[in-house]
Amino acid sequence: MPYRQLPFPDFLDSLVEALRETIGNGRAIAVLAGREGAAVACADVDAESARQTADLVGREGARGVVLVGDVADAGDCVRLITAAREQLGGLDGLV
Repeated sequence: MPYRQLPFPDFLDSLVEALRETIGNGRAIAVLAGREGAAVACADVDAESARQTADLVGREGARGVVLVGDVADAGDCVRLITAAREQLGGLDGLV
């Protein structure tokens, strides 16, 4: 069967937080969400990696914000979600 691109959900006016985006799929989803108009909070334990993803989101014309934390730590998860809500005005999804 030939490859065909499936439509990406309409994220216009929505917010998506990409956690652990540097693993590959998360970064790709963050960029695709940005391409569709979503504001994206890019969280990682490595600030530089999160910044790179936020820059890629920005190149798609969307807002990307950098958050630093470890999603394996429950306290960090709470802090990251709280920061995403504060910086983006809400939160519609987690990746």
